[in-house]
Amino acid sequence: MYRSLHAFLLLSISLVVAQSPEHAVTSLGRDIQTNIFFFPNSTSAVRYSHEERNLYVSHDRGRSWKREMSMPGNLVEDVVLHPFDGRMAFVMTVPRDPTVAQTHYRTEDSGRTWTPFQLPPSPMRGTSLSFHSDPNKSGHILYLCEACDSPDRHRICHGQSYITKDAFKSPPHQFLNNTIKCQFAHSATDFTPDVDSDLVYCIQAVGGGKPDLGTARLYSSTDFFDTEKNVEELCAGKGAKGFITANPLPFNVFATTPNFAVFALEIAGATMFCVTKDMKTWTKAEIPLRFRRNQYSLLPAGHALGIDVYTSPGDSLGTLLVSDESGKWFVESLKDTNWAKASWLDRVGAVDSEAVAGVPGIMIIDVVANAAEVVGREAERQLRTLITYDDGRSWAPIAVGGLCGPSAAETCSLHLYPRSVSRMYSKTSSASPGVIVGVGSAGPVHVPYKESDTFLSTDGGSTWAKLSEGAFIYEFGDAGSILVMINAEHPVSKLQYSMDLGSTWEFYDFGVTVTPLDLIPVPEAGGWKFILYAERSPIMWADRYVYVFLDFESMQRSQCTEDDLETWYTKSPGSDTCFMGSKQPFKRRKPHRDCYVGDTATGPLASEGSCPCSDADYECDHNFGWDGAACVAVVPEAFPPGMCTSVDDVYMGSSGYRKVPGNACVGGSKDAPVQKSCQPGKPGDGAIVHQTFEFPSKIVQHQYLKNSTTILVLLVDHTLWQSANEGYSWTQLYPEERFTQFYIHKFDSSRAYLLTKTEKFYFTVDGGRTWDTRTAPSPPTSFHVLVLRFQPEPDTLLWLGDRDCKDFRECHVEAQYSLDNGRTWTFVEKYVVNCAWAVGTKLVADEREILCESYSNKTGSQMLFQMRTNPLALVEGPEYFRTQKKIFDHVVGFTKFSEFLVVAEIMVDTGSLNLQISLDGVHFAAGQFPPNMKPETHAYTILDSSTASLFVHMTMAEPSDPRSQSYWGNILKSNSNGTYFGLSAENVNRDRRGYVDFEKVVGLDGIALINVVSNPEEALLTGRKVLQSRITHNDGSTWKPLAPPTHDSLGNAYPCDTTHCTLHVHGYTERLDSSTTYSSSSVVGLIMAVGNVGESLAPYDQSDTFLSRDGGFTWEEVHKEAHLWKVGDSGSVIVIANDEEPTDHLLFSLNEGMSWRQYKFSDDKIRVRSIMTVPADTSRRFLVLGHPSRSSAHLAVFIDFTSLTSRQCEIDLEDPGHDDFELWSPSDERAERCLFGRRTVYHRRVRETDCFVGIQPKANERIERACACVKADFECEFNYYKNAEDDCVLAPGTSPLPNENTCQDDAEYWYERTAYRKIAFSSCKDGERLDQGLRHPCIRSNNGHGRVFWFVVLMAPLVLVALAGYWYSRNPAIYMSRLLDYPQRILDRLWPRRERRGYQAVPLNG
Repeated sequence: MYRSLHAFLLLSISLVVAQSPEHAVTSLGRDIQTNIFFFPNSTSAVRYSHEERNLYVSHDRGRSWKREMSMPGNLVEDVVLHPFDGRMAFVMTVPRDPTVAQTHYRTEDSGRTWTPFQLPPSPMRGTSLSFHSDPNKSGHILYLCEACDSPDRHRICHGQSYITKDAFKSPPHQFLNNTIKCQFAHSATDFTPDVDSDLVYCIQAVGGGKPDLGTARLYSSTDFFDTEKNVEELCAGKGAKGFITANPLPFNVFATTPNFAVFALEIAGATMFCVTKDMKTWTKAEIPLRFRRNQYSLLPAGHALGIDVYTSPGDSLGTLLVSDESGKWFVESLKDTNWAKASWLDRVGAVDSEAVAGVPGIMIIDVVANAAEVVGREAERQLRTLITYDDGRSWAPIAVGGLCGPSAAETCSLHLYPRSVSRMYSKTSSASPGVIVGVGSAGPVHVPYKESDTFLSTDGGSTWAKLSEGAFIYEFGDAGSILVMINAEHPVSKLQYSMDLGSTWEFYDFGVTVTPLDLIPVPEAGGWKFILYAERSPIMWADRYVYVFLDFESMQRSQCTEDDLETWYTKSPGSDTCFMGSKQPFKRRKPHRDCYVGDTATGPLASEGSCPCSDADYECDHNFGWDGAACVAVVPEAFPPGMCTSVDDVYMGSSGYRKVPGNACVGGSKDAPVQKSCQPGKPGDGAIVHQTFEFPSKIVQHQYLKNSTTILVLLVDHTLWQSANEGYSWTQLYPEERFTQFYIHKFDSSRAYLLTKTEKFYFTVDGGRTWDTRTAPSPPTSFHVLVLRFQPEPDTLLWLGDRDCKDFRECHVEAQYSLDNGRTWTFVEKYVVNCAWAVGTKLVADEREILCESYSNKTGSQMLFQMRTNPLALVEGPEYFRTQKKIFDHVVGFTKFSEFLVVAEIMVDTGSLNLQISLDGVHFAAGQFPPNMKPETHAYTILDSSTASLFVHMTMAEPSDPRSQSYWGNILKSNSNGTYFGLSAENVNRDRRGYVDFEKVVGLDGIALINVVSNPEEALLTGRKVLQSRITHNDGSTWKPLAPPTHDSLGNAYPCDTTHCTLHVHGYTERLDSSTTYSSSSVVGLIMAVGNVGESLAPYDQSDTFLSRDGGFTWEEVHKEAHLWKVGDSGSVIVIANDEEPTDHLLFSLNEGMSWRQYKFSDDKIRVRSIMTVPADTSRRFLVLGHPSRSSAHLAVFIDFTSLTSRQCEIDLEDPGHDDFELWSPSDERAERCLFGRRTVYHRRVRETDCFVGIQPKANERIERACACVKADFECEFNYYKNAEDDCVLAPGTSPLPNENTCQDDAEYWYERTAYRKIAFSSCKDGERLDQGLRHPCIRSNNGHGRVFWFVVLMAPLVLVALAGYWYSRNPAIYMSRLLDYPQRILDRLWPRRERRGYQAVPLNG
């Protein structure tokens, strides 16, 4: 009996031992990046170490590993598994010499044998191989390499593409050069278009050379570019460029989902998606957000597309959008999604989201609950988890039932951490349908990972239970038959596993103490094997990382039968059995059955029929958005073709809803079209629509955010309004606040700042999408200087505020700076007039240097200071003003713009003024003026320097009565280094504020318009100025009258027909809205102006509207009466509105003024004050600002022209001029048609063509050839002026400059000076060299001053813009008024000064 009992016990013990899991430990050394790959349907796997660069092979599913000895050691660069042939893989070796062929290795038997083969050098990292998805063409592989001309680091490389049809058994065939990436059209198993099986797409660099994604073109071929090479335009139009191959379409020409292929392009700084379902027809995805490459992530969305856009890159926040079933129309699904700041283990650039495996339509995502505090403030983010059951159409918190107390039920939900997605291996889920495990916490937001617990749901996320205390790494095996978990909070040597979904647990000690990093299921049918990836504890440097192979196969009992399975229905919240409009059953193992699934069929079953439609089955249609209660229009709705011929008509339009793509519900009508009136809406069939909004008071400041559709408007009642859709709808920001002004960040257009009278200010860093508050160190200064100053580092601010101004006796201005966007502030200086950062967009200076105008005596009230008793010094402060250096003891002021700094220095001994120029804020050079026109005796305005010379207006006449407008002066122009100024034009008009009738033509350097006073002697006596207009086409060297048109807009001859009759136009001094300019950067050469044909300029209300298309060479009258104008869509639409009296309509032209159509936008007439569109003039939506005739409140009338035409202009960048665009060159009437020594051609839309331009690339201006020098390429040298014969003569009482008898570089000769110097902007060669006098041979010497000397002394060419200043020297009071900085000019910008033209709206930018 004892023997029998003993035998029974031994048998029992042996059975227990036999049923215990098994493990094996493999050391990975110290390399944290070890990649592992499993061959499907095989027992083989491979891994390679990034540090060792050796390949290891396992033929027992990862239990044991051996180094592959058929290839040399330390050479493995990458291992690529064939995604469509599970037996094949390739080892790409480390590139050595990029000019020599490399040996790589291939297996076709799941890693058992490896065969060497050679390929041209060097494989593109991570992108070298692209595979065909057809199993019968598994040998068809594209190879992309980088061919270089030498092995050194300065080598020149370009991409080459090859094709092999036998997996490199024979040498591959090269088929394309300068390639960036190639891909088969058949490159996915779940997307199988009906196109040629050999169709290949390649992105190729245009013109060779270094790959440039911004100009890359897409080509296709079905014979590997042997005889066929097709240019692919997709949805981007002719000449499509800018194809993206980088994240988040990783290393591919295009990305695929089961229903779509997606190509990404970047055009004009914005990303565009071209979507197709068949690789034959393409649709442009309409996404209501602007974003750039690497700022989006594609997500699964069932039958549609999902894209998460990185809307706040600096703070890792995004916005999720989902499309309709066509992939074209996207709507916003979820804001403030959390973008993971990925570790080495995780993928880069991914939103925190996870699709529930095995159950389509369910996805879990993290959002930032405190986004307003995170954006720009860098607050610690608080995350919440949401769940969707309809592919992202609607989201809800995860219900936790009784996990939270009753008092916290409303704010409590479950928050889960997404599982890491590694770059070093792939995972396949083996969970049971509807079973979800997650690590997280119940409460208002996430708690730290190591404070979290592990939770389980068995019904697709509807209900949850706590599975275990603590955070665990987990994996399922065998369709949910086994769940393995290991604690991730601290080092462990045990794991736990359950075969009944956590009802009971078993523990297993695998014999080594580790910190778990991840758990990898071994992919096999009925998988019961896992690999634990971990770090030893304590850390052993030489043996730091390990694989622990875990085998639970011995735990299997009998295989499950039909009785062991159950039918489970996934369902939407609030529904018993319906999900996405149908009853969808799944078959899965019952949790407590003691069996394994193996090859028993589980998973989705056939649908059991559709369900009646409910509200949950619908989402907002495109162009509609959720307002919290319903879907409402966010842009005007388009009229159907042929409808709305009268405003009394009706049409059938969108209800605002559409059925969720893939939803199979029946019987619903929520998406049925509804009858609508034709009065509101978006234009259709050439019609136009408008939307009127009435502000409660007058507008005092308005501005677009650059590269945005967002507009800010400040009213006189201190309320601030915002529109995010070009003025279609408006929202008042913070009604409880009283705002005084706003600033747009000069260097980051997504940032804006709203100022109040107190220290509190509001800011946005995402283009007005969200706003937050900060506290300034003091209230904004009331001294009418700029409060905020910016620099290229966007978080770095400079603030000028009032200090001690409650007590008038000590009131002064104090400056402080912030390095964290206003979170904290540091004192700079007190009693300042102006402070600014030394650095600018082009100004090369220390980014930490601050410049301040600071009073010497820092006591008392700054309001009472005078410079004669309390000098104003210019102080330089490196290291954020921690140290100070006084640059000038006595200054009137300074300003900086572009790359230069200009300082007005007072010479105490003489009481005169010096104009000092600097490139770095430290070294200065003084300008030299003609004897009778020096700045110490005149007011001056610095005008422009965009053409390597500085223009200065010197006032020569000013009335004794300051209210008079009898001001005029001379324009002086400098040489190329800004030191010697010569006369350019006399008697040029200016007003009492310092504005000058001088304006450059945008986009055409060297062309400018001025108005001159033709009766200076008479005007001195009468105060009445007679103005005439002049134009220069050679940068101010010569000025000519404007050529008048031959007839007016009605076809009649002008009554003035003498040679003295020319065109005259009203200039800058009469323009209250300074954003209105003669020209537009979007249409080179187009100029519009209000004026008249006659002997002099007529009053504004007696003028008409004129247009030039060729940079002012010829003009035409386009309409009677004076009009405001605005150019839209690169000239495809021009809008004008009467500017003489109230009106109820505007006029628009689709052919640049050849004909006009009228559109009535109001029943009551309004006085139009301004017309706006996006800053780049690329939109067809306009905003008319004005006020009713009998009301002071202002109106904003949104007018939409987008449906005037639906055809986008075709553009061919390879063959410009043979599409909807033409090539045009400006001419200064020379026979060779050259300007500034070169013939330059520009691209512009053909005037009569019926198309819109939109955002697409246009051909860059190009120089066709250089021209020989002629007289027009020269101007008068210093102390010379032009006489009536247009010759340069020496001014009386002056002397020529001395010759510079040094040689330029390696020149053989030097030339004596003449009366002429070459225009700095001219690039003419040879020809008539009027600037070269007698020639002398070069004698090399170390004496004298050469180019280097004068470069250092004179600080190189001055390129200054937009500074205006007065200089007065009056017995002995001295002051300076600057265009950007002087107090009165700020007042003039914020409050209206004249009634005829209304308010002016000039942004206050630092």
